[in-house]
Amino acid sequence: MSPLEEQARGVLTPFCFKKFQEEFGRATLYSLLGENGHEFIVKYHEETTTKKRIVFWDGETATCSCKHFEFWGILCRHILSVFLHKDCYAIPFTYLPVRWSREVPQSEEAPQVLEEETLSDTPIDDIHCPPISKIKGRPKTKRLKGGKEARKVTRSCGFCKKSWP
Repeated sequence: MSPLEEQARGVLTPFCFKKFQEEFGRATLYSLLGENGHEFIVKYHEETTTKKRIVFWDGETATCSCKHFEFWGILCRHILSVFLHKDCYAIPFTYLPVRWSREVPQSEEAPQVLEEETLSDTPIDDIHCPPISKIKGRPKTKRLKGGKEARKVTRSCGFCKKSWP
């Protein structure tokens, strides 16, 4: 194993390490086409129609145009190929995220857990009902009628003109 793989094996979860090994195996199939300061152009070595990826690496920060690390939290093959070509023997801890780590890195402090005594001593008297919210649609109360609508209609017979209730 390379030093990068050994470091990843010690830090990452088994699932993430398996994904890392897949990306690391594919990283050897990529070649650097050009280098412009801190920008590297990486391309798959066999095909001529593949996309060229731009990797920015200044020794501490690495980003790639494929955005694989931003989406998944696992380094992509393009960044790993730059690491290999530039003889980087350790992955910066910013690229070993806590969600894929076996343990929390010592540089980050774990949140303090409150003791049970402090939770049980707090009063619960200050809990209030939630505010009443307006519901959508027509209001449930009847609308006020005015004018001709307010007058009571009496029914009457068409022939004798006698009214009934």
